[in-house]
Amino acid sequence: MPGSCAAASAPPTPPGCHGEAGNTETPASHWLEARGRRHGVHRKQIYWGIRRREGVYTFSDGLQYDGKNWHYCDSYDRRFYTEMCHGLKPTGISQLTNMDPPRKIPFGYYDCGDGFYNPNTRVVKDYRNRFLRNADDDEHEWILRTCRKGWDEFVGHRPKL
Repeated sequence: MPGSCAAASAPPTPPGCHGEAGNTETPASHWLEARGRRHGVHRKQIYWGIRRREGVYTFSDGLQYDGKNWHYCDSYDRRFYTEMCHGLKPTGISQLTNMDPPRKIPFGYYDCGDGFYNPNTRVVKDYRNRFLRNADDDEHEWILRTCRKGWDEFVGHRPKL
């Protein structure tokens, strides 16, 4: 299927579709299909009840997904892909995201990976300030727990634990 934007049981190819198509089965036995690129962004659709198909998925930074031998961002090697390609920074200079330098997050917002999240309105907007989605309760809690925020908090002294 590489080099093709159409799949036998998939909907028609979107206009302007080009590049490689790739499919993979998610842990919940869903089917995730990456169908070509439009302006550098992969189009995705999820189908339920369909078996896995062959293909290639390449992330926007050039990292290619390998379902059988995937070691990116696991507990043994926590480097970003750019660190794998260009080496680690010297001691004391941390790379916070795969993009270096990282995006500046507006005060009061979180960077949730595909845009900025406002916890007061529960709205995610892309990095160009266009509406993406409203976050449900699960996504809201996940963002607050795991994502980078646009401000620093004073932690203070912690007594010996």
